[in-house]
Parts: sequence; structure tokens; C-alpha cells
Amino acid sequence: MIDRLAEVSDDPEKGLNAEALKVRLHTLTPLVAEGFFAKKVVLVEGPSDVAALRAAAKMNDKSFEASGIALVDVGGKTNLDKPLIIFMSLGIPTYVLFDSDGHMSKDHEKKAHVNVQLQKLAGVKEPVEVRTHVTCDFASFETELGRHLKAELGEELFDKAVGKAAYDFGLETRQVKKVPAAMTQVLMSCNLAGHRSATLDQVIEAVFND
Repeated sequence: MIDRLAEVSDDPEKGLNAEALKVRLHTLTPLVAEGFFAKKVVLVEGPSDVAALRAAAKMNDKSFEASGIALVDVGGKTNLDKPLIIFMSLGIPTYVLFDSDGHMSKDHEKKAHVNVQLQKLAGVKEPVEVRTHVTCDFASFETELGRHLKAELGEELFDKAVGKAAYDFGLETRQVKKVPAAMTQVLMSCNLAGHRSATLDQVIEAVFND
């Protein structure tokens, strides 16, 4: 595992070099530890990603639990590397999903290298800092998933569906994207209107592909 890390980065300022990661491995949370008992692990940045993927799975008649797949929120993009390396080293199939944050100039300057490092860990030979890209090992979004869905499904339609879900579930609008049942309603409403997220469908296909 450490040899793989050395290949990925030798720059201590990037925070992803071998010695730095050895120190940080003890920070795994109980939630992440669930991956040790799964057939496959999907690592995401936060609760909105979990909600979107659960909703997309339901739209495709799939179930993470029934398939033995652990869907894990690691609490931020910079926390994806540790569990990814550990699960891969143990031979546990692992899929990682992250935002490229291309819409945030200052944040992008700070974290563009993380996008590159995550792709390298996933085996990409020529990573790209910012892009929407779905593969059998990872998925990235040029900005962030919520913004991507709004653009892909249509801003007016998406906002209307989110507002309806907020009303139906007694939520604030900003909370809808973090609630799987609410996001399922949003995706279904958009689908009934003839708009479906091809990107999320591709992610679900990649994740559930044996």
C-alpha cells in the first residue's frame, strides 16, 4: 500500500504522500468501518451525495443493502483518500465519487491537486483536474453534484421539483438534497416530465456492475 502511495505523490505539501497518509490512517470513523464487511464500497463526500445515489438506485430498481454495497459518507473530499487506499489494499472493490469544485476559484486552487490524486489512486494514468467523468472505478463532477443535476435536468424543472418535495416532506429547500426519499421524489418528478439524469444512471450502472 505504501509503495502505491509513493507512486501517487512525493510532495508533502499536497498532504497525500506516503508518510503523511500513514499518520492519518487512524482517523477512520465507525461509519467508514462498515466497508470492511461489504462486498463493495462506494465512497462519497457528503450526505447530499448519499441521498442522490440512493434516489438514483431506486429509480433503477437497485438497492445498496440488498447488493451488499456500503455507501459511505466520509465528510469531505480530503477524507476520501484514506479509506480508498485501505479498502483497495485489502482487495475490497471500491468506487469513489467526488466534486471537482470547478465553480469555486479559490477552493479550486486549494483542492485541484486532490482531484488529480484521487484519480491516480483509482488508476488513471492521465488525470484531469476538473471534469465530469464516469468510469468503472470513479465518478467526478465538474462543479458539484447538485449543480450538475440542476443543469442536466433543467434549472426550472429541478427547482420546482425540489420545492414540491420540500413542501411534501416538511423540509427546508436546502435540506431536500440530503434526504434520500425527498431526492427520489425529485428525480421521479423530473423523469415524469421527460428529464432524467443520464450521468447518475451511468454511475449506478458502474457501481452495481459485477
